[in-house]
Amino acid sequence: MNSLAELQKKETQNKTYIKSNTLIQSKGKSTLLNQKILAMAIIHAVQDKNGLVSATVKGQELRRVFGKTSSSFYSQIKECIYPEESGSKKSSIMDWRIIYKDDEKQQIEATNIIQTASFKNGILEIIFANNVGKYITGLKGNYTRFNLSESFSLNSIYSYKLFELCKSEYDKQKALGKLDPIILNMDIVSLKLSLGIIDAKDNPEVYKAIKAEEKDLSRFDNGLVGEKTMASFGNLKRYVLEKARKEINEKTSIQVEYDTIKQGRGGKVSSVNFYITSKEKQKKEKVKDIDDFELMELVIQCSHIIKEELPAKDVVSIIKAANYDIEKVKEAYKIASCQGKQIENLTGFLIKAIKEGYTTTRKSNSFNNFAMDRTYSDDDWEQLEEKLIDN
Repeated sequence: MNSLAELQKKETQNKTYIKSNTLIQSKGKSTLLNQKILAMAIIHAVQDKNGLVSATVKGQELRRVFGKTSSSFYSQIKECIYPEESGSKKSSIMDWRIIYKDDEKQQIEATNIIQTASFKNGILEIIFANNVGKYITGLKGNYTRFNLSESFSLNSIYSYKLFELCKSEYDKQKALGKLDPIILNMDIVSLKLSLGIIDAKDNPEVYKAIKAEEKDLSRFDNGLVGEKTMASFGNLKRYVLEKARKEINEKTSIQVEYDTIKQGRGGKVSSVNFYITSKEKQKKEKVKDIDDFELMELVIQCSHIIKEELPAKDVVSIIKAANYDIEKVKEAYKIASCQGKQIENLTGFLIKAIKEGYTTTRKSNSFNNFAMDRTYSDDDWEQLEEKLIDN
């Protein structure tokens, strides 16, 4: 690792920031530099007695965090704020506009994120728009925590935005007790709007539909302004989704895979399902291992959970599918008990329910109260050994 990379890692590895899910889920076009500057501004944001939210960031810190040493980096920051001075046709960071749902008013709003910005004497100063300040600092809930080094490792705006969307959804669903994989479904137009491929302000009919809170915008997926080469799903997959998926899976703490949903004649892609899992959980599951004595104990526990008499080898298969997690077996059997009819292949059903993360909100059956800390008799062990041998 070279000294520049080491400097960046040292500066970012222990820093985290929280970002409002309202901003994460907002729709608007931005650049990767804008997004990373916003992250730094969030870290340094303060609110004055009049409610004005602002941030001051030293240029030296920006250079270390971005892993830049060249003075040309300051030129990039200046161009981001004063594009006209450098003759650039790019929009200023102050032109960055989003469409979002106001949590208090419960209605769709459109606003610029930043009211004023300046970069003078090596210091970046930002003042946020009045109606955005409440989503920058003082957050009490509805936010996602990010690691700065993880976010800043991403080199594509599409990777950055998709990572935010997926991690936000993952954390939210896990807090509700959902099992991996967490599924995020987005229609194609909403996905393009969220990633900034298209801009609602350039497509009046789409903007009207967003204001009306239409949940599915896929009916507009034809000839939208700003799509260019991304109009076809083939190009969207090749240039955006695949590259973003690979970068997220390589550099972040989550694993993202996806498939498509097609509708109508010709099977046009209408939406995308993203399947999100935690790499930390995968690591723990990979190293999970138990001895024969522990396995026998789990088989006995399962015999008290599963009312139907199954061959001992089937019970072992179910336990292994759950990676020796008895809670997964309990959850799967709870789902089986809710089916309302006899399941012909109970073993297959339970294994499938465990692997695919089926869940239910129905009330727990009485087996959930069985004592997991009971003492097993010699007869229990002998009967189990006989079953394992016979089967």
